[in-house]
Amino acid sequence: MKKFYASVLVALFLTSASFAADVTKKGEINSNETWSKDNTYFLDGYVIITDGATVTIEAGTVIKGLNEPSTGDLASALVVARGGKLIAEGTASSPIIFTSEFDDVKDKNDLDLTKEDECRGLWGGVILLGKAPLGDNNAEATIEGLPVQDNTKYGGTVENDNSGSLRYVSIRHGGSELAPDEEINGLTLGGVGNATTLEHIEVLYNSDDGIEFFGGSVNLKWAVVGFCGDDGFDWDKGWQGKGQFWFCYGGTDAGDHGGELDGASPDDNARYVNSTVYNFTFIGGWDGKKTDAKNEHAILMRDGTGGTLANGIVTGYNNYALQVEDRGESFDSYSKMKDGKLNLLNNIWFEFGAGSSWNDVLLATPEKCTDCSLVELKKELTDNNNELTNPGIDRKSWVPNRWSLAATKTGAAEPSGDNFFTNVDYIGAFEPESETSWLTGWTAFDQYVGPSVSVKKATIETGIYPNPASNVTTISFIMKEAGQMNISIVDLQGKVVATVASQDFAAGNNSVNFNTSGLEAGIYMINFINTSATSTAKLIIE
Repeated sequence: MKKFYASVLVALFLTSASFAADVTKKGEINSNETWSKDNTYFLDGYVIITDGATVTIEAGTVIKGLNEPSTGDLASALVVARGGKLIAEGTASSPIIFTSEFDDVKDKNDLDLTKEDECRGLWGGVILLGKAPLGDNNAEATIEGLPVQDNTKYGGTVENDNSGSLRYVSIRHGGSELAPDEEINGLTLGGVGNATTLEHIEVLYNSDDGIEFFGGSVNLKWAVVGFCGDDGFDWDKGWQGKGQFWFCYGGTDAGDHGGELDGASPDDNARYVNSTVYNFTFIGGWDGKKTDAKNEHAILMRDGTGGTLANGIVTGYNNYALQVEDRGESFDSYSKMKDGKLNLLNNIWFEFGAGSSWNDVLLATPEKCTDCSLVELKKELTDNNNELTNPGIDRKSWVPNRWSLAATKTGAAEPSGDNFFTNVDYIGAFEPESETSWLTGWTAFDQYVGPSVSVKKATIETGIYPNPASNVTTISFIMKEAGQMNISIVDLQGKVVATVASQDFAAGNNSVNFNTSGLEAGIYMINFINTSATSTAKLIIE
């Protein structure tokens, strides 16, 4: 009896072990399937989920794209055709990973990440195609580089079309070149409707853009894009969705805009981009030394894009902060801004290679833009509480310090009555000095770059005299080493009401005089921030 029982156990073990396998997928999927976390799936060429079919991927599943497909296709990619669905719902502890066949996801050192160009373009990417409307002369279009056929077309009339659900999905090392200057984005969204769910999405080391929207109305929350060869986020063809908690981190050898934001095709199409994005952090990767990345603009708003960008941090790009195209036409993005259809609200901009003033970092459109439009753009930014100053983050700690401007600045209120947006009281994509961030655990960014937790800073020794003050007070502080110190005055609502200093100081005792006569009587806080320490002190004005 014992021998029989033992034989049964061995048989059960072998049967269970046999379920784990390498499974190759190619061509069309025409019926419902479930992909098990016990298997590793290999995409051989274009794998297309066709109209009426649903593929469900279990949490923890790894899918790998072949670098050289046997099918004759130009790349390996997962394509969800119009009417098809992808249900890929990972968890914070068991994400779903799309990556290259060369990537051992259990070994973070198997690819040489110091050679960023060699970590990109190793397979294609993930492409969702839906039936939502486009800002285009045509009701439908084909994703660039893909063969023209019914399964590669997108667009239609169904605003609330549903292409499925992606949660805790990491897409790595993609962007195969299909033709000269035509690579696959990490996540391509063509005409995707707002009944589709996209939450906790990562794209790392992609040759082209990280995430690109072509029309549609899909929403995206908690998204990280890093080390891509072109733009972080890109939208075009009249995307009219919403976004919150977006993080973009630039590479050192390549990469262009944090956001390349187009309007429609053609430029004067009645449906143009009218999207709303709150709480974003775009870091160019520049830490005071120029990189080889192009980084022409942190954000380029072109071809008549509209919408709202609010409560964001943009910093560390090699060249310019912002260009809002003025081509002397009624539908360009500058005209949209003047008409109140393009809004940049309560954002913090800091440290660009082009200079340190608004006049330096706002880029004109060379052939048409006038000095007047730059003056108006500067006024628009300052009137809407944009600030060109230190947000209180550095390149290695993207979570703000709790006394930083990002943590204390009063932000623009999220749209009322909209249950998509989470109400938060900070600027940027991350809660200041939280013990963990929404990147922790499930992302390759956390694994490769980490840690994603801001280290609490040492306290700066400070002094204020006289305090209370009625005219001029002297603010003193001790620098343990030479470097930049940022000193600002905030009211009790957290709004910055004055900048005292933002400059380099010598090591040792330092002081600055501050004229308080421009402020109303009351209680204020003085914030001291540099790269190694922070502090705060109370100031009373009589």
